[in-house]
Amino acid sequence: MKSGSKSPSKSAFVMKMMKNIICKILFLLRAERLYKWVHLMKNGPAVRVLSLHRVIDEHGSLSEADHRDLEKGCLSLSDFKRRISYLSAQYKFCTIAQCVENKDAVRNNAIVLTCDDGYRDVYTTIYPFMRDKGMPFTVFVTPGWVGCEGMLTRADIDIMSKDPLVEWGAHGVSHLPLTELS
Repeated sequence: MKSGSKSPSKSAFVMKMMKNIICKILFLLRAERLYKWVHLMKNGPAVRVLSLHRVIDEHGSLSEADHRDLEKGCLSLSDFKRRISYLSAQYKFCTIAQCVENKDAVRNNAIVLTCDDGYRDVYTTIYPFMRDKGMPFTVFVTPGWVGCEGMLTRADIDIMSKDPLVEWGAHGVSHLPLTELS
């Protein structure tokens, strides 16, 4: 190798860094279409997964737990609606199974919304909004918590299970950290 020439790995690293910088600039400038194109060139097609736990209606009566969860970063209903409305203009919402079964979904700007743990907010807040917009989503419920205070009830699950927009998955029976179990 001649003195002063860049090694292939160093040149690939520099190119990747440049693509990252361009993506960040385009994103900050809100140049969505150009950003998506550069991102696609850089990374190839990908499914985006937006995972959340709670969406709290800030206009209702809030418990201490609601206030704590909002302070920890759970979304208010108005933030949720604003973000989902923005994302639905940019991406096509689908379930995890739809992305696996339909490879075109990945190429067509797919996004998956998942709700972890099975908080009752899924039924009272998220489900009505997503149903009214006709957007599918996935719920990872913790079966051992069904019916506990603040969690989905059996009746909530029965109602949502009849809706093809809702996909279900298990989030462990009792939410124990699986990496710590034998």
